[in-house]
Amino acid sequence: MFILIKIILLSSLSIFIVSAQAEEPQAAENASSPLAKVRNTDFKLRVIDTGNGDRNDYAIEGAVMLSPKLKLKYEARYWETDITGRDTSGMESARLKGIYFLE
Repeated sequence: MFILIKIILLSSLSIFIVSAQAEEPQAAENASSPLAKVRNTDFKLRVIDTGNGDRNDYAIEGAVMLSPKLKLKYEARYWETDITGRDTSGMESARLKGIYFLE
């Protein structure tokens, strides 16, 4: 859980740094499209009742425009459970992907 909090704080900081840069107004784009030149952050929590205990999945997904032609997409997933009778947790995945716009 501590790693997920670090990722959230770092992504928030990068959003503030990028938003401090001068940007020209653009028409609204669909943030779910990987080719949209927008920044977004999604936080997700999923609780699964397995009968023996719960499994909690946490996820952060988003994108930041580093320059007008370079977009950074990020994703991190973390889980915790008590299915085995004791608390266990761990990082499921962490991904970074850059998208360069050729236009």
